Amino acid sequence: MPQLSPDSDFEKVLAVASDQFKDGKITVRFSPSGKANFTIDDASLRKSLAGSGVEEPTFRRVFDGEIGPLVDAVIRGRVRQFVSSTMIGHADSTVDSKGRAELEAELESRAKTVEASLVTRDLRARYSLKIYSKYPRLRRLTWEVVEKRFEPNSDGPVSHPYATLSLETLQPEKGVGDFFSWFPFSQMEEAAGRADYTTFDADEQEVDDLIQKLEAIRAALSQARSGGKND
Repeated sequence: MPQLSPDSDFEKVLAVASDQFKDGKITVRFSPSGKANFTIDDASLRKSLAGSGVEEPTFRRVFDGEIGPLVDAVIRGRVRQFVSSTMIGHADSTVDSKGRAELEAELESRAKTVEASLVTRDLRARYSLKIYSKYPRLRRLTWEVVEKRFEPNSDGPVSHPYATLSLETLQPEKGVGDFFSWFPFSQMEEAAGRADYTTFDADEQEVDDLIQKLEAIRAALSQARSGGKND
């Protein structure tokens, strides 16, 4: 019979993850298609694990294999598909119908526990903003610093460093999420859509201008959030 992590490991990992979420040490970023991706602060995690009774390899295994995927499934309304795909992925001809029913029930129970512990209204709102936006979604920003040599006068060449930035956006195909909901681990979902690129050069002063504008946007968002109630 396919085995989930022991209840004790699952509960301990979930407790640590819950504290890390609340402290902002595990952050969630949504891909253009709405898939949840997690970034874990390694130093903070190791500090939280000390005395918790959970070793880091166990935490990574349970979080990456169960808790993270369950957060994603809950937010996207795909718990039933997650359970079905898990059962298919652990198919075993020796498992009787009672054993399969017990496993499915345990997965659904853990999904509810994860939902109660980690899936806040704020997280749901961020997901909704991502998938219902009518605009292309930011996929990635890449950059590199290069140096160009000019010869503006007879005094000789002048070296000037600058940055080349490239913004990639993606407009997901309509209905792609419904199709790939039965394949929650497929990477194809993240590539389905129309990609656009904007590439430009910027010197140090122009980068400073971009930073100032982004900081102003962040301050405005923080001010707007402070007027509402957040989980």
